[in-house]
Amino acid sequence: MEVIRHAAQNFSRRVQQPVKVFHDGFREKYRMCPVPAGNNANLDSYGLCCFDCDMSDPKFPESRPNTAPSNISDGGGIRIPRPRNSWILYRQHKSNQLKKDFPGMTASELSTVISSLWKSESTTEKAIWQRRAREEDRLHKEKYPGYKYTAKRSSSKRKQSEISRN
Repeated sequence: MEVIRHAAQNFSRRVQQPVKVFHDGFREKYRMCPVPAGNNANLDSYGLCCFDCDMSDPKFPESRPNTAPSNISDGGGIRIPRPRNSWILYRQHKSNQLKKDFPGMTASELSTVISSLWKSESTTEKAIWQRRAREEDRLHKEKYPGYKYTAKRSSSKRKQSEISRN
């Protein structure tokens, strides 16, 4: 039973929902079912409920949406996001539009379509996005006056560099 409990905990963490564990006596098997909050489904056919398990992370209403990587830097300070350029602003705008119109489109397909759209845009349209990027850059400089972008080498390149020196 300890193995079942461990599997249920891992499953709950993975799906970020509470999990109910049932024992199906007829098949002599256990069944784990994620149970979203407020679910009133009839689970009687799943067998005898052995236990509930909730290892999901607590949800905080004040948490920010997951739209950007963590703002914590390796040094423990706040990581200041880079200002978006004209292409990034355009891509985000078009991506939101296309997701509404074509909900089944994959990220790869979105990138391909948006890239083609950008390449075919007129200089007037691109100038609009360049103005928006300059405005965002201006606001960014006001908000973070001493900001200077510093690129970080990936850990794999760092390791290769250390190997080549030895």
